[in-house]
Order: sequence, then structure tokens, then C-alpha cells
Amino acid sequence: MEIYHLHVWACGDLDESVILDSSVHPPIIKNAGLIIDSWPSDDLFYSFPGFFVTDRLKSILEYWGFNELKFTKVERIIKGFNFMNNFPNAQLPILWLLETDPYSVSNNISNWQRKYLIVTKKALEYLRDNHVTHAEHNYIGSDIEEYFTSDRKDFWLDAF
Repeated sequence: MEIYHLHVWACGDLDESVILDSSVHPPIIKNAGLIIDSWPSDDLFYSFPGFFVTDRLKSILEYWGFNELKFTKVERIIKGFNFMNNFPNAQLPILWLLETDPYSVSNNISNWQRKYLIVTKKALEYLRDNHVTHAEHNYIGSDIEEYFTSDRKDFWLDAF
């Protein structure tokens, strides 16, 4: 099975009311709230320490049977200063915290140590066809641990 590291972009920060369980690293988000500072370039984006999706992408993933995923609705969505200046009348979509299981060959979308998103070729193709076009991806190969402990995980920095 072909698996890829999917690097998604950030477009904001967690708000002040977020509760983080810092007994683990990265912390687990509870009571999610976001401050969106720029329009999300994709329907899947990152804000440390979590991955987020739009309601549109959530519906598509559920429809196509990506049952290993769990979603928690973002409780608060705040338009940041830059967002307000650039998109004063824009409505933000409903957003969801994406919860993935640790990597397993049976999962199409999973994570490595809750830091990195791993997708199968099937999932990558679905995402590319459904509003996740700017996120970069890199083929992992056979040894996931070797990949994520090497500089290969930083492939996306080559774009700069």
C-alpha cells in the first residue's frame, strides 16, 4: 500500500478558551475554538496541535466511508484581525476538529505520534478531488519510523 505524509497549512490559532490536555505531547484539544486569520486555502488545515476540516469535507469523508475518522465540532470561530481586514463580509464555514487514529495499515487517514498526517493513495486522491489541493505530500515508503525521524519529513521546506 502506498502511503504519504500530507503537510497541510495553518490559517489561524486556537482561541484563549481552548482546554488542552498537556499530560501528553502534543496536547489533546478539548473545547476547540479557533481564531482564523487568513482564508483557509484548503478544506483541511492545521493549527497546533490539531488538524481541522470544513463541514463540506467532513460530509464528503463520511459519505465515502472513511469510518476511522472522528470529528468534534469547533465551538467558537473568531475572525482574526487580518481576516476582518481582508474579508470583512465573509462567512466562515462550520469547522471540525479531525481526530485520527495512530498509523495502521487498515486506516486510509491516520497520524504518526499525533504530529503528522498519513494518508493512503486512495485518501490522497479523494482529498485532491475534494478541496484539498494546496497541501503538499511526500511518499513515505516502507519504514515510517525512519521517515519521521529523518529530514525527509521536512520535504515541504524545499518549496521556500
